[in-house]
Amino acid sequence: MRAVVFGVAAMAVAAAAAPPPVAALRFDRAGLLVAGGNTVRIAAAPQWTPQPSITSRFAQVFDTAVSPDGMLLAVAGGTPAVTGAVEIYDASTRALLRTTARAGDLIMAIAFSPDGKRLAAASADHNIYVVDASSGERVARLTGHVGPVLSAAYSPDGAILATGSADRSLRLWDAQGKLLRSLQNHAGAVTGAVFSPDSQLLYSAAEDATVRVWVVSNGRMKHIIRGLEAPVHGLAATPSRDRLVAACADGGLRIVNVETGAIVRTIRGGSGESPWAHAAAVSGDGRWIASADAAGQLRVEGFPE
Repeated sequence: MRAVVFGVAAMAVAAAAAPPPVAALRFDRAGLLVAGGNTVRIAAAPQWTPQPSITSRFAQVFDTAVSPDGMLLAVAGGTPAVTGAVEIYDASTRALLRTTARAGDLIMAIAFSPDGKRLAAASADHNIYVVDASSGERVARLTGHVGPVLSAAYSPDGAILATGSADRSLRLWDAQGKLLRSLQNHAGAVTGAVFSPDSQLLYSAAEDATVRVWVVSNGRMKHIIRGLEAPVHGLAATPSRDRLVAACADGGLRIVNVETGAIVRTIRGGSGESPWAHAAAVSGDGRWIASADAAGQLRVEGFPE
């Protein structure tokens, strides 16, 4: 299937300046959410035509998340070294409902719990803020990382929250916010985490150019997936989670078979000064794969067979 390639600036009306770097990509029912600069732009399938964008009050937007019922859109960001927070929008009307998870630095990553009741916000101030998704009230502040927290993911059964940090560690927390264990084997900042469908395994990606497979129950590292050739900036998964997509610093996407650990496909990036694959996402039906680079260019194509 032919790829659609365009700059994020083309998604805005009369955009005169260069497009901002893309910080995160997320598919929702409306299409593809593209977070960058102080906006979240929306591209609608199947032609990926521009839709009205959301302009955040944050100086920088770093991540988005959609509640499991599709009713809420969370936008994370802030001002570097000053403040961070999460804006909660009505996903249909795009009206701002509340601002929550206020932190002392940027909110870098967010995740809804599978039941949609809680939202975890990972901050560059080294903490994770867990809030009630409906009221915005803080439920817990999780401490222990000694570097900016870059990734957050709930297990499908909702029992565990995994967080990854620039301190090269992963931490696993229970539903009450108690630290269960710290996973220390990465040799670079941990940039992404995905659980297996049965919540028994955790896949983590890092700037050490590996994806590591962990046994959740005991924290044992089961396997290291090598051959990615470059630091990994982000990690996405197909709906069935039988494939992982690693967005790498050399501009390539690596598609990994989770059963075998084999890299089954490499999608090379575009040419030019700024490489592809600063971020990646897979659509909920598994049909589309999107990637973006730090120069704001976006690529959407059919997921390779």
